[in-house]
Amino acid sequence: MFDLGWPELMLIMVVALIVIGPKELPNAIRTVMSVVRKLRSAARDFQSGLDDIARESGLDDVKRDFEGLDYYDPGAAPEEYCGF
Repeated sequence: MFDLGWPELMLIMVVALIVIGPKELPNAIRTVMSVVRKLRSAARDFQSGLDDIARESGLDDVKRDFEGLDYYDPGAAPEEYCGF
């Protein structure tokens, strides 16, 4: 998602420890984690809503039809339909 590695996470933890302090750090971590959980839940609900809309509009059938195609050559399409 954000492509954070161990060095970046360590830097964030050190800065947080210095800025927030060791006493308030557990509360700050709990607060951040609850916000992350709420954001993930909202994103999951939004995605499921979009999936429901796609299912109701019939886009799943079109998607299955396209997935069933083995190969499509865009250059051959004009030849097949125009008779060139």
